[in-house]
Amino acid sequence: MWLDSLLLTDTVADEASQMVSVVTTMCDTLYTHMLKKRESKEKDDEEAIAKLEQEVEMMEAEDEDTADKTTNKPKMQNAKISSRKPIWNLLPMQQQVIAPWIMCELMQLMVKVWHVLYEAEPNYATFNKYARVLCSVASHIHESKSIIQAAQEKDLKTVRFVTPPCMLNVKLMRQLVEVSSRFVSNLPDLKDHLAVVESSKKKSSACPTELSRNWERRHRYMRELMDQEETNVSTRYNVHKLLSLAECGV
Repeated sequence: MWLDSLLLTDTVADEASQMVSVVTTMCDTLYTHMLKKRESKEKDDEEAIAKLEQEVEMMEAEDEDTADKTTNKPKMQNAKISSRKPIWNLLPMQQQVIAPWIMCELMQLMVKVWHVLYEAEPNYATFNKYARVLCSVASHIHESKSIIQAAQEKDLKTVRFVTPPCMLNVKLMRQLVEVSSRFVSNLPDLKDHLAVVESSKKKSSACPTELSRNWERRHRYMRELMDQEETNVSTRYNVHKLLSLAECGV
């Protein structure tokens, strides 16, 4: 992993908190760039992209003609296969995603950062930021996977992408729920949701956002019934969203 160089083996708590800030900045930058691509509706932009793609295709065709003269047929076929574009670069403008391999590396880096944070017992600000960013990264991985699968159903010849399974593993979820209990009310909805994830033998095909909303409604009902205040609703929701994403196999 190219991001491994950012994390030292003897990282201390303060450095781990700084790493959370670094990853937050990286994610915000990537998302801003992606949203600009998704929201680009100007004709000039579309024409510029189309012109650029046409120029690239012409250059590739010239390279293939040159290869025909200097190489045999098997090598030419290998060259064509290796020049195929990843499917996420072929998606429509409104469905653009951040390259999944980058998001998967960010996810794996954040899991490593969590090991240090957990041992150091993070404060509320650090935990809240960490949960929000991890939730954002995991959500985009799930969204990208859904968009890519839909595109593959239309064109079976496109390049497939397979994400590493269960990056949000049960051990990580247990620790997140455990630490979150220091900052949110003691209602049992998070523990109940964790129990569902632990007992699930296969991943859910439901929408993680809808699953989270169901648990959010359950929490609101329990809070009103017990007449309890909840000051950190966003933290609770982020942990529920992470549990929902884990339930869906991220």
